[in-house]
Amino acid sequence: MIQRNANPEMSLSEVRAFRENLVRCALKDISPQERQAVNERKERMKRVYNKIISNSDGKNPILGY
Repeated sequence: MIQRNANPEMSLSEVRAFRENLVRCALKDISPQERQAVNERKERMKRVYNKIISNSDGKNPILGY
């Protein structure tokens, strides 16, 4: 099982970079290349989700229904 850390240690510069990136994404101030990369990732996530659901007989194994 993968252990996860809900609050990873981050330096002040990492926090600033994260917040700046979050603002850019919220304002949709991203380049066409970044937008394409985001869309490709969303499509890949959707394909993986559908594959997991189809392998589990239509049930979500995480939620249990």
